[in-house]
Amino acid sequence: GHGPFPYYLHRFKRIGSPLCACGLVGDADHYTFDCSLTKEFHLLKPADEHKAFWFRNLASNSQAIGKMTQAFRISNELCDSLTRDGDN
Repeated sequence: GHGPFPYYLHRFKRIGSPLCACGLVGDADHYTFDCSLTKEFHLLKPADEHKAFWFRNLASNSQAIGKMTQAFRISNELCDSLTRDGDN
């Protein structure tokens, strides 16, 4: 996914590693479902057979959107720090 994620920034050589500060690959799913740094904002990962329904209904779920916004805000702060450190 596009956005403030180490995985994405690394693809475009903005930072040296695709890894999150926790040591795992930092993509959108990581921050939404797995990252220890965003744990309080995690969503339950849908089973494969329910993913299409889950994503269709995501836009109308204000609680899920709020949690994702907070998780992505943390990701953005981490990426800002990584890109600043890389510029020095």
